[in-house]
Amino acid sequence: MYATAGIASVLAFAVAVMGQRKSRLDLGPAGLALVLFTAWTALGIAWSAAPYMSVIELGVAASALALYAICRASGPQASNFPVCGFVFGVSALIALAILVQAALGFTPRAMLLNPNSAAGFLNFAWPIAALAALRPDVGARTRSIACVVLFFMMIALAIGGSRGAMLGAIASLCVIAFIAAAVFKQRRAAFGLALLVCAAFVLADWIGGGLVTAGIDSMRNPALAGASRLDIWSSAWEMIRQHPWLGFGPGVFWIAYPAFRSASDQSSGYFVHNDYLEFWIEGGVPLLAIVVFLGVACLYLFVRSLRDYRQGTIDRPRFHVALACFTGILGVAVHSAVTFNLQLMPFVLVAALLVAALERASSVSPVVSLRVPRRPTRLLPAAGVALLLLVPVVHFARTAVALEYIDSGSQYMARDAYSNAATAFSRSRLVWSQPDGAWYMHANVIVEALRSNPDASDSNRRELVRQANHLLDRAEERNPHRATTPLIRGLLRADHPDLTDGTAEASLRRALRLDPRNIEARYALSQVIARNGDLRSALQLVKEGLAIEYRSGVNIAPLHRQIEALESRINDTAPGAAPLPAPDSDETRSRYY
Repeated sequence: MYATAGIASVLAFAVAVMGQRKSRLDLGPAGLALVLFTAWTALGIAWSAAPYMSVIELGVAASALALYAICRASGPQASNFPVCGFVFGVSALIALAILVQAALGFTPRAMLLNPNSAAGFLNFAWPIAALAALRPDVGARTRSIACVVLFFMMIALAIGGSRGAMLGAIASLCVIAFIAAAVFKQRRAAFGLALLVCAAFVLADWIGGGLVTAGIDSMRNPALAGASRLDIWSSAWEMIRQHPWLGFGPGVFWIAYPAFRSASDQSSGYFVHNDYLEFWIEGGVPLLAIVVFLGVACLYLFVRSLRDYRQGTIDRPRFHVALACFTGILGVAVHSAVTFNLQLMPFVLVAALLVAALERASSVSPVVSLRVPRRPTRLLPAAGVALLLLVPVVHFARTAVALEYIDSGSQYMARDAYSNAATAFSRSRLVWSQPDGAWYMHANVIVEALRSNPDASDSNRRELVRQANHLLDRAEERNPHRATTPLIRGLLRADHPDLTDGTAEASLRRALRLDPRNIEARYALSQVIARNGDLRSALQLVKEGLAIEYRSGVNIAPLHRQIEALESRINDTAPGAAPLPAPDSDETRSRYY
């Protein structure tokens, strides 16, 4: 999806902007914020903890900026119908998918990550239906259709019980109802709109088995309702305190987070569940300031549109567009305070479109007017432009191909097809050498291949160990926060102490510092410590691991078995007791593929 959306954005930009007769591209205050956001993301690659992830984030930001430019390039007099129609059409399909999935007993998430994200996406579009119902120049039939569509969209929004999505919808509803009552003088329509939304929530609660009321009841005790998020935010604050000004680098929260993660956090660990904290962690104070500036700019554009409408400078349909875009952005922004909407590419792209439509609907003068070169007609300049546009296209394409090779190698590794896995990882590095996955996974292939062939000659073993160490060194250069890299190095040192420098214990302790939840590293380290004769320290290490609250589905059975083995050894006073298994047993087989 990342590569497809990115390439489509570049090609659309080339056609829409470079093909325009208009020679200038106007940037409003919100557009300037998008430019600054993209520029700071690009600059953040320089100090990023994992530069390849920041490059991927730059692709997302640049794609959003390209869509903004496409919308703005058509000029202030162009119709906003294509943008609003596109956003509404996509959201209507998502709402329909949610309702069908709920009716069939499936998780109502449409094509998005989870029900929370699916509900949040609808906040972009339902204000369009609400304002269509408020328009005085439409007939009763059109108004009725708009109300029916709005009703079902709100059911789809609430049926999954997303509290944040409902809070965002209520915030937008309050703005629309206030404008309808105070500005449009449609008090009955404003009351009817609020009543329709309430009825949709009630029906969604009945269909969903009480999820809406359960969510509302839980908000009476915010500390209890957001207990899991408070755990994440507490750890996130520690990350901010360590790098407050520049952050860890765009897109790398999930990589750096395990070292700071609370023992009681049972989330997936990929997001902060607060977009604004995540922007601060990844991009430091400047990125957070840019995001705040973008929000203030959108508010300013809306307030100016409201003033101009009341003064008669802009007509009602144009103000409807500004109101729909602003309330769509507002609903997602409110929801983003408790979730990760703005970390997902579809949300970022649609938000950029609405920002552009909001600017175009307002009468605010451009902050910056950029000269856009006309489409070149001579061969040499045309070739130069084509090559320039190929740069982002090649980036998106190579990202997709490199990650596909990594996925293919992982599948080969799971089937113990070591030669095929090594080939896939080598090809991935040939396409794009920056991601650390193809490096440490290839090293893991060597570790497992050596274990499966204990009769390898010393010369072959020495060469393979050298290759594995080289791969691990390169992986650590690209991403020093990945616990898997020192884990594999520790297993390599434990298996081949005669051919490696350093100790297995040192590497495995580093892996645990980077990620205390790493079961394989904890198990292997306990074995190494026990083999060195300190059984009680090994036992304490395993017990500390079991004190952590893991997500459901995480296999902690190896730790329980290790406790039984260690306690048996400690209590066994008979001479000649059998030693503990070596760290290269099946329990420590690295499964990072």
